[in-house]
Amino acid sequence: MRLADRTTRLYAPVVHATAALTAIGWLMAGASIHDSIVIAIAVLIITCPCAIALAIPTVQMIAAGSLFRGGVILNGGDAIERLAEADTVVFDKTGTLTLPEPRVDAAMGIDPEVLEQAARLALSSHHPLATALARAARERSPYSGAIEEPGQGVRVLIDGTEARLGSAKFCGVAEQTQIAAGPDAEASFITFTHAGKTATIPIRQSLRPDAVAVTTALSQRGMHLMVLSGDRAQAVAPVADTLGIGDWLAGLTPAEKIAVIERLKLQGRRVLMVGDGLNDAPALAAAYVSLSPITAAHLTQAHADALFLGDLLAPVLRGDCIAAGTDADETEPRARSDLQRARGAAGDRRTGHAADRGRRHVGVLASRHAQRAPRPVGVMNVLIYLVPLALLLGLTGLVAFLWSLKSGQYDDLDGAAVRILPDDDVPPSATREQ
Repeated sequence: MRLADRTTRLYAPVVHATAALTAIGWLMAGASIHDSIVIAIAVLIITCPCAIALAIPTVQMIAAGSLFRGGVILNGGDAIERLAEADTVVFDKTGTLTLPEPRVDAAMGIDPEVLEQAARLALSSHHPLATALARAARERSPYSGAIEEPGQGVRVLIDGTEARLGSAKFCGVAEQTQIAAGPDAEASFITFTHAGKTATIPIRQSLRPDAVAVTTALSQRGMHLMVLSGDRAQAVAPVADTLGIGDWLAGLTPAEKIAVIERLKLQGRRVLMVGDGLNDAPALAAAYVSLSPITAAHLTQAHADALFLGDLLAPVLRGDCIAAGTDADETEPRARSDLQRARGAAGDRRTGHAADRGRRHVGVLASRHAQRAPRPVGVMNVLIYLVPLALLLGLTGLVAFLWSLKSGQYDDLDGAAVRILPDDDVPPSATREQ
């Protein structure tokens, strides 16, 4: 789309100027106003960018179809070009690098009444951690009058006293009171306060099955990777370390995420933001191009340029490869084999169902690679090359037409009337002569 806009921004004025000069030239040569206008219109018709009108939608449909087969749904037509130009990928952690269904750690001895109040209040929040907590609510009706502050938490009056659910800072609790060591050091926490009671609820998250393979492949493609999260540093650090991402920031508000993206822009980087939370919507809008999982909040999906399907992160890599006109086959297999070797060395401690599902995903991807022969040149590149070729052919036709006008080949058109007579109109004498 943007290629067509850039082309027509130059092509249209040139064509109209050529038609105007043609009309003026014929008037100066002594032609009538009628003939001059007809010739100018003929120039406009011949130079109409039909090639662009056909090539751009063709490229758009093929690319959109390939992205859809790769698990990516476009929200805007120009997202393909911007996705191909991205050189930095910024990930949110919760619900993006991790699976969208975290779970509450039931091992903590939390007062059941407090947990129920916190879970009911979580029903009014769109944050992934709150969504996990909301599943623990026995009463499924949310509190009326609850107000959510994106990136902070949600608050409401319960029995005349304000209750808050969210970050420790939002709830007025010192973060040092949260568990910072032991088996829960890497867990994410959500805090609840009401009437002098405070509960810090740990929530476990699991990385998406192919997160390591995808981030490794993106790095091999020369992409700079970052993690911007509103979660605690103790929860973000092990995730970033597992994925091999050394550039990460934790405890960020939505405004701080936007500030980081703006700094990257000033450095000349084109940022692909991948996030799912309601608090990620402003950052998605600020980025050069953005992706969001299909499980994201509706407002977040509306701000994203494209959505990706499923529990895997592979569509992010697949979308980047397709938009750039290359094949992910060049980078995915080695990263996937590294992941499999690491699992084999450490022992796959997942449950049988989860392990089987992970092997099934790897098997499906591997079979797709085996069925498809490598392509040295991307289809997108070939189609885009057709656009300037079509423009060249159109200009060649225009030059040939103008030359024929100048050479006088059409000077006798007005007197060259041809009349085709039916057989019944032929004079008898003409029939006898034949």
